[in-house]
Amino acid sequence: MRRNLFLVLATATVWVWTWPTAAAIRPSFDLDSALARATDIAWVDEGAVIDGDFTVRRVWRGELEVGETLMLPDLAEMADPDMRVPHRWILPGQEADPPIAGRELIVFLVRPAQDEPDPDTGAWRGAGRYTDIDPRYGGVWLEGGRTYSFVQVINPGPSVLTEGVSRLQMEATIAAHQVIQAGRDAAVAEGDAAALLDAVWTFDAMGFHLSSLLGFEAVSGMGAAGAEQLRGVLADRSRLAWHAHGLEALVRTGQPGVEDDLWAAVDEGYEYFRETLPSLQAGWWNHLEDPRTSGHREQYGRLIRALGLLREVHPVPRDHPRLVQLVDLWTHHQSATRGLEQMVEACVALDPGLNRESP
Repeated sequence: MRRNLFLVLATATVWVWTWPTAAAIRPSFDLDSALARATDIAWVDEGAVIDGDFTVRRVWRGELEVGETLMLPDLAEMADPDMRVPHRWILPGQEADPPIAGRELIVFLVRPAQDEPDPDTGAWRGAGRYTDIDPRYGGVWLEGGRTYSFVQVINPGPSVLTEGVSRLQMEATIAAHQVIQAGRDAAVAEGDAAALLDAVWTFDAMGFHLSSLLGFEAVSGMGAAGAEQLRGVLADRSRLAWHAHGLEALVRTGQPGVEDDLWAAVDEGYEYFRETLPSLQAGWWNHLEDPRTSGHREQYGRLIRALGLLREVHPVPRDHPRLVQLVDLWTHHQSATRGLEQMVEACVALDPGLNRESP
């Protein structure tokens, strides 16, 4: 057993060091991001020749039509059989898996803007988490009831074709997301902030985290109705993990009174840590085995976000009593707050006179 483990580690080490120029985070397919950001989702078939020209077989989202030709010339590189070999860890002497056919896939694409040149001949991009990416990373290849996508499995290292969930699970996940997305879009169209939040919570419950965040941000565009719903979220202790996002969205509504909401969050955060800091041990942030840690983290996140947002909303008077108390609290319990100096820094950013190191 020890010998086999050594061989696995040795093989992994050799694999890593054969990619010296790839020491960076590489693009990867991410289903959560793809579902949240794609303008078009479709099942396409390349036919007998892998050349980047596809026939649309089914459409879940967007304006593509069944039978239409979709041109993705960047994917012509999949004609190389080496590009289609699924990645798996192998020991010396073992053979790699054979290449997949690579002709059918589900694409998660971002439609090119109308002012881009030749919008139908290669301007499509894959749907990534933060930016649009090469279509290769917005595709899921289908083979024998399984799915395959390009993922960076180790850093440093390239993005490699990796087996994922079953085709049935992939299609069921897309369908579920589409149902919630339809509810979200209807809520936005009708200006129904309560219904939009219902879609947000449903996205989150189903594991569609980026979609839930984007939906939450959309509430801020609903003015007074959005602000009312967001204040309801902030009053709900069971939604504490969302409070930092809720404060930011509330500020973005542009409604009056948000400064009071931010100070209320600061007051509550101060009182919370005034009671808990004396009993917290050094490094408590990383004590994930303690069920209380997540609550501490969420309180910290809300408090520091409220301080940051106060800088955007209104000038803070010098020597504000609550900020003075918070800095004193944090510096008094340095064992528990070591590594979390951002709290004091946030207070000093609001009032430079609180900098204890200033002359």
